[in-house]
Amino acid sequence: MVNNEEQKKTEAIQRLKILNVHPNVIDDFQNGVINLSENIGTLFWLNNEEKLLVENIQNANNILVFHVIKNNSELGLCYILLYIGNNIENWNDEKDDLNFGRTSAYVVNVSHNTSTIETIGVKGIFGGVRQVF
Repeated sequence: MVNNEEQKKTEAIQRLKILNVHPNVIDDFQNGVINLSENIGTLFWLNNEEKLLVENIQNANNILVFHVIKNNSELGLCYILLYIGNNIENWNDEKDDLNFGRTSAYVVNVSHNTSTIETIGVKGIFGGVRQVF
């Protein structure tokens, strides 16, 4: 288990690099700003409501969110939070999975007020990140 936020931040930056995000996303993250990707990877900063959502999830689960994907689909409005967990022993395997385009994510469906941890497919695109399955 890891409680050191600096270790988690270093790990998050490595994962952002694997996703080949725009360098500004990494710079923002290093300065405490989380980016959000929407549609085909279009980048935005979180609004105040989204910041509160991420903060609440991080605090409740002792995780570090490093990027958010916003999807509005037939399932409703979902926020997909890419995160670093506390089990450092899993980090290398999680990075290997990310290299193959899959990762665990905290998925919040605000339309139906539900949340789950799911394995999703992701792809870096146009400097942002897109969910592919």
